[in-house]
Amino acid sequence: MSKQEITGKKSENKPLDRDNNENKVDLSSETHIDKTSNPQRISWEKLVNWTNIWTAIIAAFFGIGGAILGGYLTAFVWIDTKVDAKVQQNIEPYELYLGGVNLIRDEYYDRAIPDLEKSFDTLVKKETPKNRVIPVADSFLTAIVNSDNPGNYTSQFKKVKDYLDKEASTDPWYFNEYGWYYFRMNNLSDSRNSFNQAITFYKTNNSYRQIGRSQWGLALVNLAENKVKEAIDETKKAAEVSPLEYGIKNLVLEKDAIKKDKWHQQAMRMYPLFESSMTTLFEELNKEIEEKK
Repeated sequence: MSKQEITGKKSENKPLDRDNNENKVDLSSETHIDKTSNPQRISWEKLVNWTNIWTAIIAAFFGIGGAILGGYLTAFVWIDTKVDAKVQQNIEPYELYLGGVNLIRDEYYDRAIPDLEKSFDTLVKKETPKNRVIPVADSFLTAIVNSDNPGNYTSQFKKVKDYLDKEASTDPWYFNEYGWYYFRMNNLSDSRNSFNQAITFYKTNNSYRQIGRSQWGLALVNLAENKVKEAIDETKKAAEVSPLEYGIKNLVLEKDAIKKDKWHQQAMRMYPLFESSMTTLFEELNKEIEEKK
């Protein structure tokens, strides 16, 4: 900012004499008028300086704040992503299980097996409490036993059976399912043993109405071995404890439908005498019905 020194006095009545040395401005003099000496005047230089300082402070504040906020947001997104992934990992086995159960309900057993196997493997690997794993194992086993060809799932069967033998070794329902699996795998010896074990455990649990399914299984094993008399005896036992499901009249009425089932078609191919033995079984049962009329 420029500074000026003014000397002399200006005449009140005559114009200023520019040639008069008394009226000249001495720029070299130390005596001067400072513009800042007037309290009503603002130093724009200082204002600009302070403005720059505050601008810098505000910018720094928002810069730091923005960085901190950005850090928080990044951390939040990272944590949220991790939490979502963890939740999804925990939920997925049960979603797969429910999907498999729906497929079983619609009798799509083979389609249910991959989902149920993944669900089962995940829960077992995580050492999930058995009360959460067993329902999955039940459905997994059901899908295998009722699949188009259980022979395609021997490793899956062994896996689920090993688990159930350890965690539910005396449940008769599992032995009944094992009996059907072995029957469809052309293993009549293990099939018979499994059905007999199921009957023993059903009796132990006083679940007599459930015995019928295992006794019907023994009847089919006897038919595969061409033991028609033994098959008739087991069929009658099944009818006594489960008349609605295995009653003599009901079985005779459903004989044509039974012969159309996939398992029956496979049994005919697997056991050469099965079809003729079953035909004889229904003939003998029908005779008994006629005799009681």
